[in-house]
Amino acid sequence: MRPQGGAVTRGQSVLPLAASDSHTDAVSASPNRILIGSVAAVTVLAVVAVVVAALRPAAEYDPASPEGTVQAYLQRLLKGAEEEALAYVDPDSGCSFEDARSAWVPSAARVLLVSTDSDEDRAEVEVRIIESSSSGPFDSYEFSREEVFRLRRDGDGWLITGEPWPLFFCRGSSP
Repeated sequence: MRPQGGAVTRGQSVLPLAASDSHTDAVSASPNRILIGSVAAVTVLAVVAVVVAALRPAAEYDPASPEGTVQAYLQRLLKGAEEEALAYVDPDSGCSFEDARSAWVPSAARVLLVSTDSDEDRAEVEVRIIESSSSGPFDSYEFSREEVFRLRRDGDGWLITGEPWPLFFCRGSSP
């Protein structure tokens, strides 16, 4: 209550207490609401992106093409079918079943086609191999490398030449 003459006594608020509190609450609540809304929107977009990426089917290449040969080789190798994978490797490479079985192959990997360069008899297929590992929500990693597969035409198909990933040190024995 103000004394007569409009003077303010010590400790008395000039503004009504309720009006002062509601203005401060409205100003401080507004940035919090914007922050919460922004975080929620980013989270929803991230979830949608993960779902779309997970549901997208893998590309399937013609098995008689250089890309299809490399794809078939890697699919079989990554699922542990080493003998089947070696069917796509030139027998003159010297890589054996033992070489394929002893090679380190990641337990989880994605392979992306980077480029293909081919002519009638030779081809090079470059891929990005992305290895991943996770033992918890905050303990995961991804490592990627690019590998080039060299191929030669063999009848109607292609064979991988040399020592393809991950068969870097073939001993030269036959299967």
